[in-house]
Amino acid sequence: MVTQMTTNFLYISTTEAGSGKALIFWGMMALFLKKTPNAGSFRPVIKDLPADQLDEMIALNSFQFTDERPEEALSGYKERGI
Repeated sequence: MVTQMTTNFLYISTTEAGSGKALIFWGMMALFLKKTPNAGSFRPVIKDLPADQLDEMIALNSFQFTDERPEEALSGYKERGI
């Protein structure tokens, strides 16, 4: 018997910065948003920035995909010195 498993999550990661994660993410989001309006993003670790600054990738993704959730809902752990 073959059981088909499905998931509602996709995690994109690499071991290096500048490897094209954002490009892959934007392409995948474009595909997902054609199928469902409920696609979104989450960054598990971001820089701990002053209160008046947003994480650049979260700000860009929120603008590009009209995600109006606050940064706290789009990110996890804030690390100093990244």
